[in-house]
Amino acid sequence: MRLCLASVAREQTRQDSWRAIEIIANTHNRRVESYLQRRRHRPWRNRGS
Repeated sequence: MRLCLASVAREQTRQDSWRAIEIIANTHNRRVESYLQRRRHRPWRNRGS
């Protein structure tokens, strides 16, 4: 992944590459946040009750 991102960043202009990195990071962070929220809210409250 890092090698591909590095090559793409070199080929593209800095603005475009940074935009792509920001978009990827944002989507990844949203996935992680939703995953953590699901794991936090569901397991022990449902099992405890």
